[in-house]
Amino acid sequence: MGNRKRLRNEDGSIKQDISERKLYNDIRLLPTLKERAFVAFVYVTGARVSEVVRHYKEKNLNRKVTKTIQDEDGYLKKITENSPITERKLVGEPIIKEQIFFENNFMIVKNVRSLKRRSKTMIRTIPILLDKEDKFIQIVKDYINTLDEKDPLFDFTRVTGWRIMNKIGLYTHHLRHMRATKLAEIYDFDSFQLQQFFNWSTSKPGDTYVHLTAKALKNKMLKIKEVEQNELDKTIRQGVHKKMESDKWWDYFTT
Repeated sequence: MGNRKRLRNEDGSIKQDISERKLYNDIRLLPTLKERAFVAFVYVTGARVSEVVRHYKEKNLNRKVTKTIQDEDGYLKKITENSPITERKLVGEPIIKEQIFFENNFMIVKNVRSLKRRSKTMIRTIPILLDKEDKFIQIVKDYINTLDEKDPLFDFTRVTGWRIMNKIGLYTHHLRHMRATKLAEIYDFDSFQLQQFFNWSTSKPGDTYVHLTAKALKNKMLKIKEVEQNELDKTIRQGVHKKMESDKWWDYFTT
């Protein structure tokens, strides 16, 4: 819920997305190739950080513990109290190099887990078109070329991933929002295709982006119409001005 709130301004409107150029320039500010590749990979795949890195699930347990203490009169007595214990369980291994293929102008990431589904862990394949994402994918390629086939891409936890993004003022949900918007606007994805790409349980989240795309197209058409009208008004004004100049020139011969 906190991330969703950060996607909106105080008045409830959606925050302005940063451009891909700014995102690319911000990524280049990160000090290591691994960090740059991590942010680029999360963006082009639209994956959650927990689906890319080593992911643990923590559960807080309250266990009763009995211990012996000495009271103020010097007598020993047993007391029972709650002792909070955090249980940590590994639920996802990081993506490894051999899950990534380059073929037919695509980068394909296979067997990506989706941890958002509560019933069971779903597996999906993510294709990324090289031509439209070349700058970001080149960063990823430069990094994975330094790895062996069985090496994990990013062998750290999601907390480390969040810290990397915070270095340049980013967070995962904003990147996923940017990615979904681009898929709808540039790739012309419909709600069902967005659902498949992000492995949402329903197509309802995709309806928002398709609606925003339609709204953006309408606004663009209105802007084009406004520009055309301004050009027409400018042409008319120039014509009137020329006529006035011509009339003024003619006055010299009629006075």
